[in-house]
Amino acid sequence: MKKRGVLSLWKVILLVITGLVGIAGVTILGLYLTGSFNEKENDPQDMAFSQVLDEGLGNFNSTLQQYEIASDFKITIVSTTENVTNNKVTLSLRGGQAKNGFVSDGVIKVPQVVTLNKSFNVTLEPEYNADIFEDWVVGGTSLLTAKSENVLLPSKTIKIVVDVPVYDINLQVSGSNQTGNVQEVVVGSTFKLETSFIPNDSKYLFSDQTRTKEIFYSSTSRYIDFDWESSSFVATQRSGNNVDTITAYTFANSYYQKQI
Repeated sequence: MKKRGVLSLWKVILLVITGLVGIAGVTILGLYLTGSFNEKENDPQDMAFSQVLDEGLGNFNSTLQQYEIASDFKITIVSTTENVTNNKVTLSLRGGQAKNGFVSDGVIKVPQVVTLNKSFNVTLEPEYNADIFEDWVVGGTSLLTAKSENVLLPSKTIKIVVDVPVYDINLQVSGSNQTGNVQEVVVGSTFKLETSFIPNDSKYLFSDQTRTKEIFYSSTSRYIDFDWESSSFVATQRSGNNVDTITAYTFANSYYQKQI
């Protein structure tokens, strides 16, 4: 009898333990299903384009509130919110088309989705240029918009202006029909030189048609002087059969001009 009593006691204990394990299992399952074991989600409360480029020939023009760019570069969309979990940002371009995870407007190409506080590549788009018979940077203006996973956070848009690099320049006596490397002027006359850029749009500073790249001249001529006040040349005497050389210089791109 005592033996059966001991066995009965063990059965009760085992049943109680089994019941406790069952309750614990149900509790753990409930916590899992309600997401209590998941990392707490944290939306960004602010977002902005960084004013510092990680790489590339360019800078942020704070006066005009735009990026001025002359090469591929990297930028970052930043947030001051700490421990953000919903950190994905969708990018779009005005007039842009999406393909293979990227979006392009013909001027630049960017990923469709990027991560907050991590830099991403912005690639300048080239196309065939008949003036130079090869692919060349298109240049122009792009409007880049960023939209956060946080639907309550307003989207951010920034302007990116892309410079067209200079392939070559040609000089011509202003008002004349002369072409080529050798041109004639009248002794005692004052003349100016016109500069043509190849490609033509490369003359503009960051594709802005109100601003142009600077031209510098140098000459060691004994027959031609330069008048700084009028930015004109003066043919002081006849050179005979000699050829005097005037050399014109400009910048390969607008970024280099901005550095002086």
